[in-house]
Amino acid sequence: GGGFQFGGFPGGPGGGGRPNRGSKLLFQDVPGVQEIGAKTWKAEMEDESLRRNRVVLFYESNLQEMQELKDAMSELGAKLVQGSGLVTAAAVNCGKSEGICQKQGIKKLPEVVYYGPEGMQPNRHPAGQISFHSLSTWFNKAMANYVKALVNEKDVRRWLVSDDKVPHVIFFTDKKSTPPLLKTLSIEFKGRAALGVVLLGSEELAKKMDIKKRPALVYVQDEATLTGEHFDRDFKKEQLVRFLSKCVGRHRSEGQAHFRELTAARQQAGDCVPSDGNFCLLLMGDGNNPALRSLAPKLFLDHVKVFYVKDPSFASAFGVASGSVVLYRPKRRRFKVFSGDTSSVDELATWVDAAVGGGAPLPEQLRSEARLTEL
Repeated sequence: GGGFQFGGFPGGPGGGGRPNRGSKLLFQDVPGVQEIGAKTWKAEMEDESLRRNRVVLFYESNLQEMQELKDAMSELGAKLVQGSGLVTAAAVNCGKSEGICQKQGIKKLPEVVYYGPEGMQPNRHPAGQISFHSLSTWFNKAMANYVKALVNEKDVRRWLVSDDKVPHVIFFTDKKSTPPLLKTLSIEFKGRAALGVVLLGSEELAKKMDIKKRPALVYVQDEATLTGEHFDRDFKKEQLVRFLSKCVGRHRSEGQAHFRELTAARQQAGDCVPSDGNFCLLLMGDGNNPALRSLAPKLFLDHVKVFYVKDPSFASAFGVASGSVVLYRPKRRRFKVFSGDTSSVDELATWVDAAVGGGAPLPEQLRSEARLTEL
């Protein structure tokens, strides 16, 4: 009855008889490699696909090269799975779980396939001999990678405003290419943290961000000065996971409460546009204002977002000069200009509190659309 007949893989004696299909499970006791069958495939491979990162060997137990395969996968399990935590690994016996192998399009055995997060095409190990060396070289190129390469300050600034839901953490490496551990972390923290990498050579950026030695990690908390929390201690996976988890937690509680740049991307995401029910306290110019920086977290609790706006044409919608501070209510298209000392935390706080809590509408009306466009 037509279709793909799974009955004699090259490499095995084949034939239709079940017993000599090499259905013996050979990886049940190999550390770091999980034997997966028809019952467990869905739970292991499909239900957990958001951050999936796995190398899978498809085999039959009577393949001629079985001993070399077992050695190669055992070394991968010991070094890349249990040793450095770069990936997870599994083995599927096609003599026993024929249906899975058919569905995965396995045409000849042995076959090794890398499965990344959902939406990514599986990647097959090139034909030819399979050894630990060939596996690790191939895996390094095949693995998913959500790390953003950053070369200069402009790259960093553009990247920081791309997604406010996650903390942005930059890894300064002493290598010429992205370290595999960083790619692994980018998969494990996909949707929870944004990771950037600065490769060997970008000295100007390292200097600007006060990096004395590499490797180093920086969780950028202040966009104006590109400063934040540094980590340059033990670059083991466990410590890095702990640091990144801490960044995720802190960003959830205070990320939106920082003094940030208002950009076209942020307006598109809903900040300081007519659909935003909050107040926006805006500094026209660059974000060099310690008073506003320290006020931002407190004001955030009162539904006031604090931004600086570099684009001079934006200030003209309010008819104010660079350096001015304006309290803006986007929903009503109304605003009020601050006339006091912009370096005084107390003066600013008192003024905002009176304007927000007073109940009276803000006195001035926008002259034109307060909209930023991408540069």
